[in-house]
Amino acid sequence: MIDKALSFLSDEINAYLEFNVGNEYNDTVKLSAIVGQDGSSVKDTDNSLILSLVNIEEDRILKSQLPTVEKINGQVAKINPEVKLNLYLLFTANFNNYKESLKFLSHIVSFFQINNVFAPGSHPTLDPGVKKLIVDMHTISFEQQNNLWGSIGAKYMPSVMYKLRLIVIKETVISKRSDAISEPVITTNQ
Repeated sequence: MIDKALSFLSDEINAYLEFNVGNEYNDTVKLSAIVGQDGSSVKDTDNSLILSLVNIEEDRILKSQLPTVEKINGQVAKINPEVKLNLYLLFTANFNNYKESLKFLSHIVSFFQINNVFAPGSHPTLDPGVKKLIVDMHTISFEQQNNLWGSIGAKYMPSVMYKLRLIVIKETVISKRSDAISEPVITTNQ
């Protein structure tokens, strides 16, 4: 589900940039790490906006604590509650020209100012398994920013961070089965 949501966002932003900036920018947003495993810069990310996942957090506020109970083929099936995730996305402007980097970061901010909620009804290309995506800008302090870029292993580049809410992971694997009760059991105290 994470890959589908991020690919969807990448495609939507690329379409927005192509419409607003021109056809030569139709694949400007690249879903990629900033630095490879060996510490070198990732190929094919020059003169592009890099979309990277930098953190995943469980949304415990909206978490259901109770399993779902369903009746399947005469048996009661217990399915664990779905997991709701928040994803922290970093958009990094990796352009040779600093002014160009700032221009494209402005386009990212504009895009999410116009489009901050995505649902299959309003965005047919969104995977039907994704109920809704809500995107909010996430501001971090200078210290947090320093720690983030240090953990990435790269020098700071112009960037903006967003929090993507409500990625739902729900597997329908049954965790427990038992026979359904067909008649009520009445006990009497004697």
